Amino acid sequence: MALSGEQQRELEEQLQQAVIACNERCLYFAAKWSAELLNSFASQEDTAPDDEDASDTDVDEPEDEASSTKPHYPDSKEKRLEAKELPRYLMAKSFFDCREYDRCASVFLSTPIPHSTPAPDLTSPSNLFPSTASPARSVPSQRNSARFSSGAPKTFARPLPKKISQRSLFLALYARYLSGEKRKNEDSETILGPNDGAGIPNKEAPGILAMLEEYFNARGGMENLANSQGWLDFLYGMILIKNKSETLAKQWLLRAVNLQPYNWSAWQELASLISSDEELRQLSDHIPRNIIGLFFHLHCSLELFQQTPEVYNSITQLQQFFPRSAWLQQAKAVLHYHARDHDTALALFQDLVKDHPHRLEGLEVYSNLLYILPSRPKLANLASLTSNTDRFRPETNCILGNYYSLISSHEKAVLHFRRALTLDRNFQAAWTLMGRNALVWLWGGVLSFSFFLWITEGKEY
Repeated sequence: MALSGEQQRELEEQLQQAVIACNERCLYFAAKWSAELLNSFASQEDTAPDDEDASDTDVDEPEDEASSTKPHYPDSKEKRLEAKELPRYLMAKSFFDCREYDRCASVFLSTPIPHSTPAPDLTSPSNLFPSTASPARSVPSQRNSARFSSGAPKTFARPLPKKISQRSLFLALYARYLSGEKRKNEDSETILGPNDGAGIPNKEAPGILAMLEEYFNARGGMENLANSQGWLDFLYGMILIKNKSETLAKQWLLRAVNLQPYNWSAWQELASLISSDEELRQLSDHIPRNIIGLFFHLHCSLELFQQTPEVYNSITQLQQFFPRSAWLQQAKAVLHYHARDHDTALALFQDLVKDHPHRLEGLEVYSNLLYILPSRPKLANLASLTSNTDRFRPETNCILGNYYSLISSHEKAVLHFRRALTLDRNFQAAWTLMGRNALVWLWGGVLSFSFFLWITEGKEY
């Protein structure tokens, strides 16, 4: 079933607005995802008449349609605030684009959040919600659960700036969060070093949580959706995940995707909280029933290694809407790879590389397939292609690691897997591949079919 012309135009307008809104808030990966989807519809050149004058007449569009790419403002107050602070916002965004995160945040947050603040304990129910009636009370009523508290001392909390738009507040707090992540990575030990571990916190997170808590409490808490755009909700949920408060994070991320369904970053954070088919089924009743919700369900199904007919049907249905989507091409190839249909997966990955030779997402899975077959010439070509595209991507280093592992150069393989983790400590494929290569190196070999066991074990870990 294909989209009607009116439905496609409406979806295109929504995707255009999503790309602009994500770029304004420096959510570049979400903007890229929406932009690629926007350009994945059936090509107009395939259906347009072969007439030289046709392209000239298509350029002239009504003024109201041309303005559809402008962001939508449901709140006139927010529109006035954004217009008033535009010069400062442009300066702050320029600092962010130059990765000067502290400088970006200081444009709107004049008093910096201390870097030495202890993280609040958000795993305790008594710390998630305020208790005014009795110190022993730890479980509030459903009505009062809309208001919450980190439970930590307020010595680190700073007053919110007055008369600031949600867009600028998000940019400032997000920059502050990334500044904390940068310092966290700088303070971390070398990957697999003697003191390597996950004990170093983001020292900016407690202050950001306190400010967002104050912000939402002043606006009625979780139950009030009227004055929220969904971006700050996403940021709050994301930081709650980092602080191991997953139940509360899931609630705020669900709120975020319902308010901003085209923020793919929020969907990915929500997917990271789903660990079973049952959890996915329970969540399905609370997510938007639209095309993006279908993408989310497909993404979670692939992460959970589902290979049901419903998953295949979802890909087929979405490819009718977006026949040129590289993301769907990759998803279909990965699905056949998990099903051990190597011939089909190989053909799909080859088409993906041919159609998008500079796209690196998902190619580490392709290199796993070439390693298993094995196909040394194709793996060498893939390693050369990705190295020429970008050597400093975790996908590229996983591919190089697989190539060196295939030719029994295990020391170089471990070096590249380790480099992949240095670039992205959360890149799951690199952890699994390094473990597999270490076993092969130390024990002299592992049966080829056992590779799937290591993949599954690494995913569970």
